[in-house]
Amino acid sequence: VVCPSAFMRDLVVSWGVPADRVTLLPNAAPRAVDAETFDPGPRPVLAFAGRLTAQKDLGVALTALRELDGVRLLIAGDGPERAQLEAAAGERVEFLGPLPRAEVLGLLRSADAAILTSAWENFPHGVVEALAVGTPVIAARTGGVAEVVTDGENGLLVEPGDAAAFAD
Repeated sequence: VVCPSAFMRDLVVSWGVPADRVTLLPNAAPRAVDAETFDPGPRPVLAFAGRLTAQKDLGVALTALRELDGVRLLIAGDGPERAQLEAAAGERVEFLGPLPRAEVLGLLRSADAAILTSAWENFPHGVVEALAVGTPVIAARTGGVAEVVTDGENGLLVEPGDAAAFAD
């Protein structure tokens, strides 16, 4: 069994698969040169890119954003939670819809920070892509996230579901 994170490797072993039959092979990171130029508008700006699902727990980000004066959030992606998130979002949140990969990388590179509020993750591609283009990440400490985000070095880690910690 090949796993993209140590978190998933440990989970597979906990299911009874012998450890010597499980291999860790992290996903490759994109090259920063793959990013297109993206104008994020007024700063400070945070970015999220991914599927808009309950797992991503973006309501935490929307709650945290209400505590931050002047901070904007740009959301690239689509999914079953989009309409609900749009209804709950304030005027400082912009939904960009699905974007080509090069535009997503440009968005992430142009942001002051990328966010990931997921309740559960294995190996989050959006985090890897943000870090690959030089953007720090504010993320929930869940699953394999801490394997790529080092708290205080290339980003900040907070407990999942903690909107106050995200705002801080």
